[in-house]
Amino acid sequence: MIQHIMLVAAREFRQIAATRSFWLTLLILPAALALGPLTSRFTGRSNTETVMLIDQSGGSVAKAIRQQIDTNEQRAVLIDLARYVKRHDLQRAAPDAVWTRDARWFGDGDVQAFVAAGGLKAARTRIAEIAPEDAKKYEAPEPNYKIVPAPPEVAIAPGPTIDQQLEPLLRPADKSGRKPIDYILLIPPEFGSSPVVRLWANGQPRAAFVTALQGVLTGELRTRFLQSNGVATGTAAAASVIAPAISVTTPPEGSGRERVIIRSILPLASAYILMMSLLLSGSWMLQGAIEERSNKLIETVLACVTPNELMYGKLIGTVGIGLAMVVTWVACGLFAAYATQGDIAELIKPALEPVSSVGSIATILFFCSPSAPMAQI
Repeated sequence: MIQHIMLVAAREFRQIAATRSFWLTLLILPAALALGPLTSRFTGRSNTETVMLIDQSGGSVAKAIRQQIDTNEQRAVLIDLARYVKRHDLQRAAPDAVWTRDARWFGDGDVQAFVAAGGLKAARTRIAEIAPEDAKKYEAPEPNYKIVPAPPEVAIAPGPTIDQQLEPLLRPADKSGRKPIDYILLIPPEFGSSPVVRLWANGQPRAAFVTALQGVLTGELRTRFLQSNGVATGTAAAASVIAPAISVTTPPEGSGRERVIIRSILPLASAYILMMSLLLSGSWMLQGAIEERSNKLIETVLACVTPNELMYGKLIGTVGIGLAMVVTWVACGLFAAYATQGDIAELIKPALEPVSSVGSIATILFFCSPSAPMAQI
């Protein structure tokens, strides 16, 4: 009896495994894991926006805006670098450095210390001294803004005609091949006595960009106001940059809301994988039974085995197909997590931490192993 059941199961497995739909379904996840990073790399659009500063009030305001934009860009690099160091346990590369702190936010003083210590170049050198050879190298985030120079004729254009001068820059002709400027900021000559500045945006401006501009321009207006009221230049400048130093305390990376999201990845993925394997393997078994009935093959098979042996053999073969799919997908996920470097690996590794122990794996296998045959029955 067992021999007959295993013969039927082996035939059922081979029959389903020979179909194109089985191989297409089996290779969906490996293809997604392999092509996903490549697709995003070659088809991804740059998010860097261009900024043109036209300062007709002397140049000090544009200089302050450039410094603020550069500070914000360095802050983004510092935050991302600190997370990378924390994730890969590389604090020993420079225990006293700013980028080895367990923090989510850095003030302007931290950014200045980071730049004074050599910035990203020095940090990469220190990390390379202790990082393993196969470790993923740190890649800085793409800058948010890029400052482009203003044409000489635009920089000195009077107010009434500057709109015509800027139109080709904001909306260039299709045949010119020139990329449009995202932001153009004009600081007029009367800035200080008048708070009005003009901003041309090629679309809805980012709130962070407008907020940064407001901070710099507000500081410049306060400095000039204090100077006009007899306050010494140094005192006026110092009073304009006074700001609270906010110490931000957040849960460690991988805890809090992030922990809930990360730990939800594995249960959801497991549920979808099991559901797909059960539905697809069951449909393949039903399709095979219908074909055997229409081809009059089932009568020939029943002449050699009993109906119970036929049904049990089909169930075992179908369960084998489902388990083969699950094992293949799990193996691809583990390979992507532990044998590759990239965003997918950084996402899968934390999700697998709750089931990294032998006891957790045994529990999952115990409760999941009977689900497939019971669902088929």
